Amino acid sequence: MKRTFLLILFWMCWGCVGCTPTPPQNTSGLVASTFDPNAIAPEITPFVPPSPTPLALERCTSDSIERAQAITPDYVPSTGEFISIQNGVFWQTDRPYPIYGINYYPRDYPNHRFLTETDVPSIDFELDLIRVNGINTLRIFIRYDDLFACEADGAIARPDYLIRLDDFIRLAGGRGYRLILVLHHEPDWDVYPLYDMPAHITQQTTYLIKRYADEPTIMAYDIRDGADADFRMYRQERVISWITAMRDIIKQHAPKQLVTVSWSDDVSVGDLGMDFISIQDFGDVESLRQKIAIIKTVVIDKPIIVSAVGYATFDIDELAQRDKLYRALEAIQRNHLAGWIIWTAFDYPLSAICQEPFCPAEDSPANRFGIWNTSYFPKRALDVIRLATGIAQER
Repeated sequence: MKRTFLLILFWMCWGCVGCTPTPPQNTSGLVASTFDPNAIAPEITPFVPPSPTPLALERCTSDSIERAQAITPDYVPSTGEFISIQNGVFWQTDRPYPIYGINYYPRDYPNHRFLTETDVPSIDFELDLIRVNGINTLRIFIRYDDLFACEADGAIARPDYLIRLDDFIRLAGGRGYRLILVLHHEPDWDVYPLYDMPAHITQQTTYLIKRYADEPTIMAYDIRDGADADFRMYRQERVISWITAMRDIIKQHAPKQLVTVSWSDDVSVGDLGMDFISIQDFGDVESLRQKIAIIKTVVIDKPIIVSAVGYATFDIDELAQRDKLYRALEAIQRNHLAGWIIWTAFDYPLSAICQEPFCPAEDSPANRFGIWNTSYFPKRALDVIRLATGIAQER
């Protein structure tokens, strides 16, 4: 019995040995290693991303520059008195000048199309339509990329586009408007950031200021639209340093024109040596009242205007737009501000606010702030403007 048990045990062990799988062969070329706590760790060189190399500025041939300069005529200013400030009030010749304004693009030529495509004679009707309702001031926007080329060579104007701006200024002045030109609209943030003070931007600004220094139709320059929004990307000190540098350029070369900068949210920054103060608001009337209260505590004896205020008829109807605008202008009047500028004159056709191949654009609130719709039909908010400018009481 014992012998039989041993035989069985022998055969079981032999069978198990025969069933043991063959170890897998290593064909990967990798060698296993064992962690050694006493080993010296290899030195690791940290990854340093390469510094971006700015693209070279566009340079033109001397012949092309000479041709551009030869066909760019000198600007001949109109005659008349400049808007001045006396005792904290805007003044025109012998009387106060309250600002009743509107932020303006032609209906069919908004944004990038303004200085590159506008058929200036065709907008006679629009300027008359706005003027007859008591608006005396237009706020317009300057894109440097539209007006200048050959940046490496300094301030070389694109003649066709600069002449279009000349013609617009003359057309507006002939209808009794005063203009506020917003500089540095949609600047370069990536290659030559605005707050790095790139030399070509400073040269272009100086060119514009000197060209129009004797034009009384231009009452003021707005250095930057909603400048405090840039605090999110750049240190406040850096933004303010740039703003004051631009202010000094304007005051040096255009002493008869006024200078301002617009604040959207952080209105407590102060006046920074500006001739007048500009704030903006697109919220409810309570937010506007709060901004007015703040700015009046930090600014003494200087005119304050609301350079952009408006309400879109996208999520609200025309009656609500009218009521909101009425309360906003009432707050401005009761706090004795120097004026207001509505955002904006027109709703725009969806085919006008796009760039190929992404046309037509989708409708959005940004396209519904107009006082007139795309058919030039007035919205109910025009009643508020006519009341505020005094046109509604005239016989």
